[in-house]
Amino acid sequence: MRYELLDYQKYQERIKELINNEENIFRVIKQEPLVYTRCDFPVEHYTIGDGPNHLVVMGGTHGNELISVDFVTQLMSSIARGEGEFASFNPEEFTTHFIPLQNPEGFVINTTAIKKVIPDGTSDEEIEKICHDYWWNFKQDDIHTRENPSDRSIKRHQMMFASVTPDDLSDDNYELKESVKKLWDTYHYPAGSMINWTANGSGVDLNANTPDNPKNESMYAQTGVITYGGARYNNLPNNIPSPIGCPRKDADHFEFEPENLALFNMLSGLHESESFVGLITYHGTGGVVYHRPYKFIDNENYERNKKINEEVANCYGEACGYATGGRTYLDEPSITGCGDLMRSYLPVTLLVELSVMGGNPIAPYGDRGTYAKTITSNKEAFAKTLAFISERKEEISKNYIAGSR
Repeated sequence: MRYELLDYQKYQERIKELINNEENIFRVIKQEPLVYTRCDFPVEHYTIGDGPNHLVVMGGTHGNELISVDFVTQLMSSIARGEGEFASFNPEEFTTHFIPLQNPEGFVINTTAIKKVIPDGTSDEEIEKICHDYWWNFKQDDIHTRENPSDRSIKRHQMMFASVTPDDLSDDNYELKESVKKLWDTYHYPAGSMINWTANGSGVDLNANTPDNPKNESMYAQTGVITYGGARYNNLPNNIPSPIGCPRKDADHFEFEPENLALFNMLSGLHESESFVGLITYHGTGGVVYHRPYKFIDNENYERNKKINEEVANCYGEACGYATGGRTYLDEPSITGCGDLMRSYLPVTLLVELSVMGGNPIAPYGDRGTYAKTITSNKEAFAKTLAFISERKEEISKNYIAGSR
C-alpha cells in the first residue's frame, strides 16, 4: 500500500511501474484510449485477463476525487501481482477493464492546486497534517453553512488554496489552461475554487452530464437565475459551466461529453454481446455503496436488475462495512446523473464512495490509519464481490434486454 498524493505525472509513473512490474503474475495490457478529451488528454484503458466475462472498474469521474484514482491503480497492482485473495483470479474467466482516470482534465486542474500548497518533497507527516487541517476546515464549513445557508462567502477549506488560479496550470497543457482561464474570467468563481473542481476543462460535471438532469431546464442563459451547490459548496454555481454540478457545456442544447459518450459506447457493446457482468465506479468520500436504479425505462428486467444490484451491493458493503442503498433520483430529483442512467439498464452497476473522511480531494489522506483501512478493506470487498459475480455470472449476463436504452 502506498501513501502518496498523486498528480498527473505521478499517476502516469505509477501506471508504467505496475505494467512493467516483474512480480506480476497476470499481465496488465494497455489498450487504445477510450477517447481523447476536448483538450486532447487520453482517457486510458487497461485490461487484466482475457476471459469472456467483462467487468469494468473506473475511477476519477470527478477531478477532485483523488483517492478514487489512487485506489483503482493500487487495485490493479494487487490483482496483477496475485496478492492475497487475488491469487485465485482467473484470467480465462474474466476480462477486467480498468479506466483509472475518466476525467484527466479535472484531475490536472485539481492536482495543480494541491501541488502548489503541498509541493513535491513534503514529508508524509506534513502531508498528513495539512490534509487533516483541510478535513477539519471542511467539516466546519458544513456546520457554518447549515446554520447560515445564505452566506456565500469564501469557505475555510477554500482559503487554504485561495492563492491558486488558472495561471498556475502548466503551459504544456495550453488548451486546458486557456479553457479554465476563460471560464474563470467569465463566471468569477470564488477564490480557492480550483480545489473544488469536479468538472472537466469545459466546466461540465461528468456525473451530472445526462439529458434527464433537472438542471438542464434551469441553465443560466435560459432562466437568468444562477443556482448553487449545497452545504460547503453553496458559493459555487451548478447550472452554468462551473467547478461542480453543471450538466452540459451549452445552455442551448444538450450533448454528452466525449468522456461519457465513449464509456456508454463501450458498455453498450458489452451489454449487447451479453458479455457484461458488472460496472464498479469509485468516487471519493462517504463510505457507502449506491446501487438503487431509477426506472427511466420500464422493461421486464427492471425488478430482476434491482434485486441483483442489491445482492451484489450487500456483498460489497458487508465486506468493508459500508452502508448500501444511497440516494437516487427516487429520493431527490435534483441529483440524477450518470450513475442513475447506467443503473437503469445495466445489472450489477455499483457506485462506491470510498473514504469515511469527508472532504475531497485531500481529507482522505488526513489520517494514515483511516487511509490504510480504506484501501485494504475495499480491495477485500472487491475480491469477495468478484467471487460473488463469478457464481452468478450466467444469471447476470442474461439479466437484461439487449439494446433496451
